[in-house]
Amino acid sequence: MCRFGDIPVPEDLTGLEALGLTDFDFHPHFGSYGANLDQLKQYSERRKKIVYAVPDGTGLAVIGNEVHPYGRCVRIESGKEQELTIK
Repeated sequence: MCRFGDIPVPEDLTGLEALGLTDFDFHPHFGSYGANLDQLKQYSERRKKIVYAVPDGTGLAVIGNEVHPYGRCVRIESGKEQELTIK
């Protein structure tokens, strides 16, 4: 799903998947707006999905089957968080 600013979510939207290109969900702008850490933990448990959350100015690169964070990144799986950074 993609949202811009305060545009409301369409009523008929039932899934939060984007294009289905990865087996995880991505939450940008973490800490600025959107879901907080507790909400993302609950989401990961409920949907059985891995969530990568990154604040502004950071991101991820997916190379093959590996996820590489650029800057601060939080990986959430089954309600547990792990802080990742560039190595």
